[in-house]
Amino acid sequence: MRAGREETALTTPHAFKPLARHVSMAIALAITVAGCGGDDNDDTPAPPVQPTAAQSCTSLQTLKTSEFDVTGVTTTLVNASATAPFTVPTTTGTVTTPFCRVEGTAKSNAASNIKFELWLPVKERWNGKFAGTASGGSAGSISYGTLAAHYRLDYASIAHDNGHVSTGFDQTWAYDPATKSLKMEQIVDWASRAQHVVTVVGKQMTAAFYASAPKYAYYNGCSQSGPHRQGG
Repeated sequence: MRAGREETALTTPHAFKPLARHVSMAIALAITVAGCGGDDNDDTPAPPVQPTAAQSCTSLQTLKTSEFDVTGVTTTLVNASATAPFTVPTTTGTVTTPFCRVEGTAKSNAASNIKFELWLPVKERWNGKFAGTASGGSAGSISYGTLAAHYRLDYASIAHDNGHVSTGFDQTWAYDPATKSLKMEQIVDWASRAQHVVTVVGKQMTAAFYASAPKYAYYNGCSQSGPHRQGG
């Protein structure tokens, strides 16, 4: 009997070893899970808040372009709709979708003043492309009809006044009676440089507005507006 009791006394503690191992593993697992953290302690950073169309539009007022000076920039988020259409200036046409309207003056040099407008569809509608135009002949005005036509096709659309203000075939803008000399800087802007300047500025504004550069760029014009493509 004594031998049996001793055998029992010697073997009984070993019966608890598997249980002890299970308990130890459960505790270790609990510590590991606690260390990983649950939903209440999730350290994953939240995605950045995307700016609204109005905020992106307003930010273009202070955008610093890399190559040319831009002054007098104003921006308006035009909330056009089918029930509240926006009338295209100098035309009877309308647009019925919201867009960011940018107006400003780009300068190739101190004597240069190239007025432009850039119409940017809201991000959901933009086709990823950029289109430009200018007025024909020697006219110095923004071609709103073509500007709006490109916009209706969901392009980021830009137009300019060739670097001077005039109507029809008036060419007095090219001559300075005070100095009895030609205004060569304005003439060069009209010939082709204005298109290059506003294309550079417009693409940078487009990229800033959408946080993505346009994939393709196009030019649409005729008469003297046609040679502007060389400066795009």
